Amino acid sequence: MATTFVISAADAADLLSLRTWLRRVNGLEVKLSPTAPSSGEQGAGWDVLSVVAGSGGVGVAMLATIKSWIESRRSSLRIRVKDSSSEREIELDAENIDDVMPLLKKMLDG
Repeated sequence: MATTFVISAADAADLLSLRTWLRRVNGLEVKLSPTAPSSGEQGAGWDVLSVVAGSGGVGVAMLATIKSWIESRRSSLRIRVKDSSSEREIELDAENIDDVMPLLKKMLDG
């Protein structure tokens, strides 16, 4: 069974960077979802990454990639991961990543 995670970050550059990392994982479907432009803006920004992962190896590889990506960042970065089927949401950062990874695994396993 596939699980769709919706990942958001305050900075569009962070989403683009994470998308690059996640695209290296075979079997993941990774898409950027744009936001509608605000009044007075010319174009849409990037709001979220939509990541579809099956359970097992692909999902585990996705979680390991997210963990490595967060640990490689120098800034105080926060991302939100939401399971689109259950609406459960977890916020990750470099300080809580080890505590949160088991919760993400549970989300992946349903």
